[in-house]
Amino acid sequence: MYIDTSRDGLTLIEQYRVSASYVVPSGDTYSIPFLIKIYKSGSDFEYHIFEKYEDKLIQDGMNLLSSLTELITYDDNLFRDPVKYITSLYDEVFIKGIKDNLYFKSLKSVVEYLIIRDIVGYSFLTPLMADEYIEDITLSSPGNPIRIWHRKYSDFGWLKTNIILDEDTTNKIISRLAFRAGKGISILEPILEGVLPENYRVSATWMNEVSPKGSSFTIRKFRRNPLSLEDLVMSGVLSSDAAALLWYLTEKKKFIIIIGPSGSGKTTLLNALLLKIPLNMRIVTLEEVPEINLGVRDSWKPLTTRWDKDPEGELFTLLRLVLRERADYIAVGESRGVEVRLVFQAAATGHGCVTTFHASSIKELFARLKAKPLKLEGSMLKLLDAVVVLESGFRDGRYIRYVKKIYLGNRLGKWYLVYRYGMDGEEFKRRLSKLLDVNELTEIEERIVLLENSMVNN
Repeated sequence: MYIDTSRDGLTLIEQYRVSASYVVPSGDTYSIPFLIKIYKSGSDFEYHIFEKYEDKLIQDGMNLLSSLTELITYDDNLFRDPVKYITSLYDEVFIKGIKDNLYFKSLKSVVEYLIIRDIVGYSFLTPLMADEYIEDITLSSPGNPIRIWHRKYSDFGWLKTNIILDEDTTNKIISRLAFRAGKGISILEPILEGVLPENYRVSATWMNEVSPKGSSFTIRKFRRNPLSLEDLVMSGVLSSDAAALLWYLTEKKKFIIIIGPSGSGKTTLLNALLLKIPLNMRIVTLEEVPEINLGVRDSWKPLTTRWDKDPEGELFTLLRLVLRERADYIAVGESRGVEVRLVFQAAATGHGCVTTFHASSIKELFARLKAKPLKLEGSMLKLLDAVVVLESGFRDGRYIRYVKKIYLGNRLGKWYLVYRYGMDGEEFKRRLSKLLDVNELTEIEERIVLLENSMVNN
């Protein structure tokens, strides 16, 4: 529930409104508003949600809605439009059937609000799911506040919300998340991994089966409007020099692996690079969870695995299928298993390739590629053209994600560091000049100018 926030020591930093909108199968759209306030408490920041109605009305409405759910007939009318169905039921039971119905008339709008929040939406998570500033939602255990990763306040880590759920409510929400992901979770299967209808990734644990502190869940949200390469430069993820180099390598159909820890922005960078590929080049993307978004370009073919199957096996099968097609570029959202061998084979047959991989350094990357079960030979590793190392963490008092290093390789298997975070432009160009010819350097210079002009114009 949303706990009372009227306590001393809070300084209001910002407030804004969030609208949670849902389209039901009948085609009708329903929306409910929430007020969000960001407070500072000491050195921490907190995220507080305020509802349209006061607590007493909400509680009365929840009691009435609870009594109505016992009378629901689960038919097509309910599934086509649960809001219209339940409010009609409310009219029959509490307004037409009761002579002194003024109290119930006054609560009808509250009940409709709760139908949208709790039945159509995600219960107490509804405003968090609707807030586009939020990237991640997590609960470590019942009784603790839900915490969120807020894009505007990422410098301050995980923000505590004013949502605290008891065990029963936590389990009900996890059951709903599992249902909407087309999965099950129980004592027999206490771990949930799935994808919600909004293409958000969800993971959860059930009660005390695998977590001594009780049920938990995490929801990873993805941007509806992906960041461009220019956006990443302007936000300090990488310099315009490094961005121009990666743009050049991508367009020339080079084989690039982006590495870094979880949450460092690997898929974000991959998406930004793919957006720079000319529209007349055909791109095929393969993912377990659909994170890559290239808009409406008709030369893009997205493929995803089915969660009711073995994801790694499916990814291998899809990649093998793609190798029979004439794709200019193949992008694998995250390479982890034996499908990595096929990515290298794709590069050997002339496809442009880019993928992400969990590794913290180029040394760790090659150690994992050479070890079981991948066991890639040295001749295959020489197909790799570039390794981009991403990092995330607190730097100068701010939490940032950034390109830490870029390495270029040659066909002899040697690797050269050409970019390091904070490197000046002259040093960068000096290192590149030892590996690339004059024409290649000229093309990169032209891209630097295009990026910088684009940022000035925006």
